[in-house]
Amino acid sequence: MASNAPRKPQEQTFNELVIMEIKVQMTRQQLTQEKLAARLGWSSSRLNRLLKGRIKLTLDDLRHIADMLGVAVNELGFLIDERPGRVRRVS
Repeated sequence: MASNAPRKPQEQTFNELVIMEIKVQMTRQQLTQEKLAARLGWSSSRLNRLLKGRIKLTLDDLRHIADMLGVAVNELGFLIDERPGRVRRVS
């Protein structure tokens, strides 16, 4: 049976780390999910599923979210590698 206990930081997935950073930016900017979804041109349902980890965050999604939040991708805590689809964590 799978545990519902929170994972330790080093065990968190890429998606979980990015979602945490997105939520921090949303809080800083006093943005609701509905407002961010509208900026993204997405349904509130899609953004909610992404923020709950029910759907995977793609690199294109990450770039689009960063753009709509008015931050660089590396401000969300990540740098895009020059190789397509590669992302690495900034310490």
